[in-house]
Amino acid sequence: MTVLERLRPDPGSVAPLLRVWPVAVLALVTGLVVVGLDLPALSTAALWTASWTGLALNALGVNAVVDGTVVASDTFAVNIVAECLALGPMLLFAAAVLVYPRTLRSKAQGLVIGISSIVGVNLLRITSLFLLGSAFPHLLDAVHLLVWQSVMALLALVVWLLWSQGWFAISRTGLLKSVFWASAVLLLLSTAWLGVARDYNEAVAGFASALAGDAARISAVGTHLLIDWPVGPPGDGAPISLSGFTMQWGVLLLASMIAVTSSLSLRSRIGWLLATVVLAFLLHSVGAVALGLVWSAEATSPLISRFALGAFVAFWGVGPIILAGIWCLAFWMPEGLGTFRGLNLFKNRGRAGI
Repeated sequence: MTVLERLRPDPGSVAPLLRVWPVAVLALVTGLVVVGLDLPALSTAALWTASWTGLALNALGVNAVVDGTVVASDTFAVNIVAECLALGPMLLFAAAVLVYPRTLRSKAQGLVIGISSIVGVNLLRITSLFLLGSAFPHLLDAVHLLVWQSVMALLALVVWLLWSQGWFAISRTGLLKSVFWASAVLLLLSTAWLGVARDYNEAVAGFASALAGDAARISAVGTHLLIDWPVGPPGDGAPISLSGFTMQWGVLLLASMIAVTSSLSLRSRIGWLLATVVLAFLLHSVGAVALGLVWSAEATSPLISRFALGAFVAFWGVGPIILAGIWCLAFWMPEGLGTFRGLNLFKNRGRAGI
């Protein structure tokens, strides 16, 4: 059965999916504000994360010293910043829980358990990255931005799906099976991607440069994009360096989910995979050009420049998770696109609390 045939019997079932827009708006706006502003709460969270990371490393036998948000050993050091706190997955999870029709008690339970799970796994992530950076520094960037970024997003989606569908009910073993195979495919794709990441980055840089013309110069330096311009922003003429993995992890996440969607034919899955790659390539190129044009404008204020970068980070940190969540609800759940039928995001009525 093709995707069009799947949708045709009940065209109205697509409309309820549009009701998830509060999730996207809330998560994106909050992410923009959090990244764009130096909030005291972020500094406190970074200090807390650094302290616990240091404790974990010392418990594992690593002689680590914590100085503020910096965790250092004799061979390696990391600085815990806002981007290290898994804010994207946490914000999206919290927004999805808040808008889903459940009792306040159930939502409170979901928020506590879900965010605690994400925070705990994030500590594991930072600790493992520290150990990896100490032993195999050449693998750090790939594992950090491809593997762990996708795993954290997948974790947020899985915890929310399990919460919304009745926690870890026995009847949901099909969902757990899909999660297992998606995780396995994700690891394989991340490993395989390392062989083509540089070539992909060069293709993005070439296409983006053609789009930007003389307004900005975009080039590929390994797995990074370097954005430069004839006239730098006020007070700072340094170019922007963007890790390609920051934008590419979401493609791998979506690809892994599409690949294991048994409700679609092999032909349909191939078509979705090709569409995902093409759309991602266009968004990567246009995104790099847009960021370069904003920062290169002579009249751009430092505040606007900072928020432009914040919007860029928030979009690529939250956008892929939103798409992945919609995909899961549309094709992984037994109800399919009917999952949202009759869903009222503003009133908790007609559904018993869990």
